[in-house]
Amino acid sequence: MTQSKILLFLASVILVCVSTLNAKADTVSFSSVVAFQGGSITDLAASPGATLYGSTIDFRLDIHGATPAAGFNTLQITFAETGQLPVIQTFDVPLFDGLPADYSQLFSFQPNNPTFGGTLTTLTVTLLSGASGPVIQSQTYTFNSAQPVPEPATVSFLVLGMGGLLSRKYRGRLSFRNNTPPG
Repeated sequence: MTQSKILLFLASVILVCVSTLNAKADTVSFSSVVAFQGGSITDLAASPGATLYGSTIDFRLDIHGATPAAGFNTLQITFAETGQLPVIQTFDVPLFDGLPADYSQLFSFQPNNPTFGGTLTTLTVTLLSGASGPVIQSQTYTFNSAQPVPEPATVSFLVLGMGGLLSRKYRGRLSFRNNTPPG
């Protein structure tokens, strides 16, 4: 009987050890922070200093790893352009009972001061335990926010249109001076 109790005890210890190995939290990481613009995707980690265009920039963030099972986490995203006040967005991140799970968050920002040459901008992504608890993970990405330069065809059409208006105005003045009706 004592041998069966010892085996039962060892089996219990092994079961507890295996379950605690699975319950340990993996390091939380932001594996993919990408910007969507004009049908293309820019990975901010792989392209520091990239230039992003548009009046609104859309992003996707992927979080990998496990976090504590109790409570909730807060994702805080800070968008800061040079010379402007930072804009902060927060999102509640659901917890998955401590199991490793992947989570993606979509968000957008509108640059306040984009220039044709690009304005230095930082995007800081912070995962907090609870509403304002300790930082679980934080990462900062830098890029330039810029206004799109008009396409050459758009500029050509604008110049042709203005030229047409000026020629019509000039033609009207000539016709009036010769006492002939404008054509």
